[in-house]
Amino acid sequence: ANVPGARERCFALKDCEDARRLREAVGERFERAARAGDAATARELTFAVVGGGATGVELAGELSDFVNDVGRLYPSLPQEAPRVVLVHSGDELLPQFDPDLRIEALRALERRGVLVRLGRRVQRVDEEALRLDDGSDVPCALCAWCAGTAPV
Repeated sequence: ANVPGARERCFALKDCEDARRLREAVGERFERAARAGDAATARELTFAVVGGGATGVELAGELSDFVNDVGRLYPSLPQEAPRVVLVHSGDELLPQFDPDLRIEALRALERRGVLVRLGRRVQRVDEEALRLDDGSDVPCALCAWCAGTAPV
């Protein structure tokens, strides 16, 4: 499906250069939030991952670890501020894996503080949020698109 705004506003994760760009963008978001000080919003330190397959799950877990580690370098920011949200259209993560592994992947992400939104499709990617099929928004500073097999 061709999601409006995804191509223009989301990071892909297909190669090492994509990963480097994503890492730099996350660091830039922390710098901006630190400069904003008390005016920084939760959105500025919320990072979304779309897709609950192997790439999306791995990225969400690693990104959660990374933003929590980097967040410690910015004592002026609330420690609970950095947040990762994973949006997946299916009812379970990692549909190609055994059920026990799917359950453990969900639990592992939740233990790391990742907010997992299952059974939701992204309808549109705006400048400041993902619009989901239930009409709700996921405000975020940046989004990594790891869903589907077609390039974004």
